[in-house]
Amino acid sequence: MATAVPPERIYLVFSLGITPQSVQKLLIECAGWANQGTKEIYLLFASLGGNVQMGIAAYNALRALPVKLIIHNIGNVDSIANIIFLAGQERLAAPHSTFMFHGVRYDILANTSGDLPFYTNRVGLINADHKKMASIIKDRTKFDSVDDVMALFSSQATKEADYALAHGIVHKIEHHQIPNGSRVVVIPE
Repeated sequence: MATAVPPERIYLVFSLGITPQSVQKLLIECAGWANQGTKEIYLLFASLGGNVQMGIAAYNALRALPVKLIIHNIGNVDSIANIIFLAGQERLAAPHSTFMFHGVRYDILANTSGDLPFYTNRVGLINADHKKMASIIKDRTKFDSVDDVMALFSSQATKEADYALAHGIVHKIEHHQIPNGSRVVVIPE
């Protein structure tokens, strides 16, 4: 029985919010191709963000894969999706793509009650997530300090691809092109 040869490069398309379910689907797909011996994963990526903890977990898991990970912003990469985007060894942006940065936000339910230790703990969690995100961005880009990244969060700004290139968020601005005959997998909702 002949064994199928894995493609050298697989193209994955991810355009979902960052949820436990979407991150699990992304990681299962990436790990599956890595386990088959695929050398490069080319991730066409757009996301409006979502769950901070899942975004950080996805970043760490993607960085650990034994493949070359190329991530291409094909639209908007917002909020925690920026952290996942930074997992790529090679990072590209379509000319009209954007990146939106802001600090960590937590929704407080109207019927939630708690005492001072409860809310102090929540503030501590927000601060810890801020620091993790800022540290990742500083380590993977040209920002000089975590304070510079914190200032970016405070601006709550959407940045163009040129800004991303100047600050090392991306390595190159170019249109994405999938070669004819390539294997393309869209990660479903």
